[in-house]
Amino acid sequence: MRIGAYNLEAREIAGKTLDGENPFKLLNEHILEEHGVIGEYTLVIAGTQSASGPGFIMLTSPSMAGELLLDSTCAAAPAPS
Repeated sequence: MRIGAYNLEAREIAGKTLDGENPFKLLNEHILEEHGVIGEYTLVIAGTQSASGPGFIMLTSPSMAGELLLDSTCAAAPAPS
């Protein structure tokens, strides 16, 4: 996926908790395929709720700081009408 000038990879993790899933391990396994270094990646985990139930989205990027995804004003986006 692309946000602004940055490319991110997204992975869905189903479930109410991350029990049994280790996002750092998942990222490391992916990086080993790409021959990168885990310390050069951003990892963001966000809770989601969809028609299929609760879960998480794991976002990773070698070029984007995770802080750029945060709402620095702490203001939630209005619900669509």
